[in-house]
Amino acid sequence: MMADLTREKDAETNRLMQERNDKAVEQLTAQMNRACKIEDDRLARGAAEVEDEYQKKTKETEEKKKSAVESIAEHRATVMKMKEEKEREEKAEDEKDHNQWMTADRIYLEMEKAKKQKQHDASMEVQKIQIQQMAEKQAKKQQEKQADLDYDARRETAFRKDQVFRR
Repeated sequence: MMADLTREKDAETNRLMQERNDKAVEQLTAQMNRACKIEDDRLARGAAEVEDEYQKKTKETEEKKKSAVESIAEHRATVMKMKEEKEREEKAEDEKDHNQWMTADRIYLEMEKAKKQKQHDASMEVQKIQIQQMAEKQAKKQQEKQADLDYDARRETAFRKDQVFRR
């Protein structure tokens, strides 16, 4: 009986030790599981933070690139507008200069034409005066010639009368 009691006591002790061991293993397993879960959570948070930081940097980089591209496009558009405006101004200035030159040229040509017309008119006037003077001279010569002829005819008549009278 003693042996049975001892065996029972040993079995009870073994059972209690086994329960304590099982309990310790369960506690250790739970503690290790908590530690692993905490470590996993920490790693997951770290990975999420790294991913967030990466996404944030990528987004900032993309925004900077987009901003730079927009800025370049805006600058190009501004430069093109300025270039077009400058070309329009130059064209307008060239046209203005051309119109001024054409106006000045037209005025010069009109003045030259007026000058030539004036010279022509003066020349025609001189020619008229010369023709008139020539006609007057011709008429005067004609009158003088006629006067000479009349004089000669009167002298001849007088000479004949004188001759007739002397005979």
